Amino acid sequence: MRLFWIAPLLTVALFCTGCKREMVDPVPPLEISFEERCGLPEGRQRVYDPETGVFHIHFARSNTESCSFRIAKVANDLPKSIGFRFTGVPQSYGVSGWPLALHVAGETYIIDLQAQIMETNSFVRIIRDETLFRVSRAGEVVAVEFTEKGRKLLQPGTRISFTFDLIKYW
Repeated sequence: MRLFWIAPLLTVALFCTGCKREMVDPVPPLEISFEERCGLPEGRQRVYDPETGVFHIHFARSNTESCSFRIAKVANDLPKSIGFRFTGVPQSYGVSGWPLALHVAGETYIIDLQAQIMETNSFVRIIRDETLFRVSRAGEVVAVEFTEKGRKLLQPGTRISFTFDLIKYW
């Protein structure tokens, strides 16, 4: 009689460990629209990784190019953690290049806070607010995690871009 209960108890024990894992939604919370010189990193099939909640985007810059993408759609309920992993982001943008930034509602929020802005345009309001993102860099790879305050900037039409100016830099 006791042997009869061992199999069901083992089955419940095995399945309960799986119940503790958080369910992963494979649908991305943002729809990305690639624009200038950006796309998927080599070897990736999808821009969004549902296991980590990270969007992977590669910028393929050349001598003097703007690299950008837009957010086309936003889910009604954004997750608490939204991150991006950008590859191909230069450590220096050149003399008249512009750093990695988020553009929304006529304002520009600098993501790459270490970057020097050489030229300023009086028509653009530049905001440096380190409470919007947590940023780390390893060479030309920039990881960005949006804080709760920063997630509010993720709206349809929001553009993330930088401009690299090698010609003027040398």
